[in-house]
Amino acid sequence: MKNKQTAVAQMSAARHTLNDDSQLILQLIADGSQQSDLLQNGLSQQQIVAAARQALALNSALHQHNQRLCKLQRLYPRAYDQWCTDEEQRVVALHQVGKTLREIAAVVKRKPTAIKDKLLKLGAFD
Repeated sequence: MKNKQTAVAQMSAARHTLNDDSQLILQLIADGSQQSDLLQNGLSQQQIVAAARQALALNSALHQHNQRLCKLQRLYPRAYDQWCTDEEQRVVALHQVGKTLREIAAVVKRKPTAIKDKLLKLGAFD
């Protein structure tokens, strides 16, 4: 489950990244620069505080995302896992015999919307 969470968190982080100034400031701090060093190099206290706030907001957003993902994966353990050919064939077969999206989702442990999306992608959704 950790690998799935990590992959999804990285995708989410790609959409919510620190701006260039914040990245620079935080990298300088991570490399051991003191506040006085930052200020002497032309950075303002406001820039330093803004970088810290942005980093904390990003961390909070990622934490909330991970909590939602964990909750979702308790309901649908295979959510966000790669699909294999056998699983795709099984979903199509279940759909063809009249199973509902919810019924199929319960069998393959995925969200009903993921089932619908997969059937659409495979050209099997009526």
